Amino acid sequence: MPHIVQFANKVYALGGWMTRVTQEFDPALNEWRMRSQMPGYCYYGAAVALGDKIYVVGGEERACYSYDPENDEWKVLSQPTHEYYNNAVTVWRGRILLGNEEHVEEYDPVADRWSNRDELMQDS
Repeated sequence: MPHIVQFANKVYALGGWMTRVTQEFDPALNEWRMRSQMPGYCYYGAAVALGDKIYVVGGEERACYSYDPENDEWKVLSQPTHEYYNNAVTVWRGRILLGNEEHVEEYDPVADRWSNRDELMQDS
């Protein structure tokens, strides 16, 4: 399945299993169009919008890619420390939180750096 994210009144379908395809849906025109391919695969990852970019993160590849929809350009960023198979992602205080049942990491898009945030995990 592709990673789905809403950004600036459009919907993006990004990658998925064995594909790097990027598609953009414009509901005002009721049409899909192909965009630049992701620079790599991201199985089991997730997508989130932050600022003027879309980020695809996580997965078994430890991916971290940013996509600029206005210029249709992808960028490869620093990788998270851990592989994430069943992960969740959200934006928090201008940063990206990526986690699963074992780890939580925080991505700072300004510094292009991941930090361990396991202290945010609930004790079992």
